[in-house]
Amino acid sequence: MGAMTSAAADGDDVGEQPELRYDFPPPPVGGWTADDLDRMPGLPPHTELLDGGLFFRSPQTYFHMATLRLLGGLLLAQAPSDVEIIREMSIGKRDRPEPDLWRYV
Repeated sequence: MGAMTSAAADGDDVGEQPELRYDFPPPPVGGWTADDLDRMPGLPPHTELLDGGLFFRSPQTYFHMATLRLLGGLLLAQAPSDVEIIREMSIGKRDRPEPDLWRYV
């Protein structure tokens, strides 16, 4: 019997996915700012800015979003009147996270 070989061993690229590549300009000295994030074309959805660096989130599922809606409503119902429960808030010049839930006073 002949030896069995895989397609990859034969040099075929079966099953390999092409690597996605985003070509962003090099960051400025000191890192990106929230203003840069607003003007940068071609960013993937939900790109976060943390300490001047770009971070890319994976898409969220329906279950994740429904859970956040439920939890956010429950937290808001229990919070003092001067506290809000919010999402996707920019908190500084060098940071723009998209937290699941955020307590805002």
